[in-house]
Amino acid sequence: MPNIFDGIRKMSDEDVRLEIALITQTNLLNAAKETGNKLVNSLADAANSFMQAFASSKSIDYQIVRVSDMVRKNIIQLHADTRSELEIRLKELIAQKCGLTAQESLTVSEERLSFLAAAEAAKLYNITKYDTPANKIENVSIYYNEAFIAALHQCLVRQDAKDVADTDLRIQKRIDEISIEDKRELHKRLMPKEFSGKGIGRILRLEKKTTYLKDVIQILGVQVFDEIAAYVTASVNVLKSFKRISCALMAQLVWKAKNAYGTGFGVNEKSLPSYTTEENGAMKRKEITDFHAMLKEIQAQKAAVEEYDKKLDRLYEQVSKTGEKLQSEKDLLEKERVQFDKLASQKDEYNAGKHSESDTKLYYSEVNNTNRRIGQYEQSVSKLEQKMKELDISTGECENNKENAAKESERMAKEAELREHELSEIIKNKWSAFYYKMTFEDEVFVQAVTLLTLDGRIAVERMMKEFHDTPDSQAFDTPSSSGCIICDTVADGQVKLYHEGTHITKIGK
Repeated sequence: MPNIFDGIRKMSDEDVRLEIALITQTNLLNAAKETGNKLVNSLADAANSFMQAFASSKSIDYQIVRVSDMVRKNIIQLHADTRSELEIRLKELIAQKCGLTAQESLTVSEERLSFLAAAEAAKLYNITKYDTPANKIENVSIYYNEAFIAALHQCLVRQDAKDVADTDLRIQKRIDEISIEDKRELHKRLMPKEFSGKGIGRILRLEKKTTYLKDVIQILGVQVFDEIAAYVTASVNVLKSFKRISCALMAQLVWKAKNAYGTGFGVNEKSLPSYTTEENGAMKRKEITDFHAMLKEIQAQKAAVEEYDKKLDRLYEQVSKTGEKLQSEKDLLEKERVQFDKLASQKDEYNAGKHSESDTKLYYSEVNNTNRRIGQYEQSVSKLEQKMKELDISTGECENNKENAAKESERMAKEAELREHELSEIIKNKWSAFYYKMTFEDEVFVQAVTLLTLDGRIAVERMMKEFHDTPDSQAFDTPSSSGCIICDTVADGQVKLYHEGTHITKIGK
């Protein structure tokens, strides 16, 4: 899998010098000088006017050197360096902008540094943090190209008379060099009143958008314009949105390296193991969706069994307490009945008047109270017996429901296990053949089946393809977690690939 250094190696020496000079000279301090030009000029003019009011012959000498001029001067100085020295210097600067120490820059691999540079550039355009490195490079290049064109147009609009004349002359010279077919195409697209460098330059400076500018670049090439000024402007412009200049510099480098490399950096999705045609895609997605639905249903059945267990625990406890209460009430009822029988055996004595009137009253009062308590206990026993019957019914139903849920869960689990094995074996065979430099724990294939949708799996495969083709197995690791690659799948959210070297140990979320 190519990285930005593959593109850098295809750059001309002059382009490498340009990249070094841009990174070296385009910084916050120099940007502040350039963006503060008007303010400095105004303050200096005011100071000179004040001094002249006192007839002073002295004046403040001020001069703002433009960043683009600093870049050009630096490029000239770099002509003394060899190609090897230039590439080493550029790598050191990239490492520095990516937050590495001088010592780390000596040992960091090109793959890791390319990963960090793409990540730094992606921050400029809020590209998802865990997209694949190649996708970041592709997307950064698209966004930066628009930013560069806008900056180039901005520079054209702000040109002074001398710069206007120089640019128009370069356009004219280039028009003179191109073929008659290209001249006709350029005229057809722009329809200038005056087909000359001056006429085309006027159109470019007056247009509100950049449509004509893109046409001119396509036919005449970007070399007819002041590229360096546009690069600097594009970098300085990011300050308006409170972004770091280092992000803009890495975006420019990524864009330049990608263009120099010539072909795309992204993975060909059609080559991935799980790729399917649009015609078969719906069927494949349904297969996976149905399987995942089955897994969810199994979990639902297991949860139901657990709920039935909890309910049964509550029912068993109620049965136990109700049974104890029922037995207690029966014992009390029996005790009262014995007492009532005893009182009944004394009835004839009290009816015959063998006891005093007060004792007789006490006797009949005790008879009535005992009889009332018997009625209360009989009613309580009856209610408790009814409750026991209801608890027995509820317990039986719950036990039956639990048994049915457990059987259904077991049946579905066996079916899912067979389906899981079938699907994971397909992935195992495909991944083992496609990612031949890598090895996998068997559990990884199961996780790929159970955790990922088809689109999520393809996103993971895209990341694994880049990882597979990268010599440095630590290149894609997150800074906070060695041995873990995070992949944003969109369909399934963030997926983590755990690895030991080129051995994938786990897929998780």
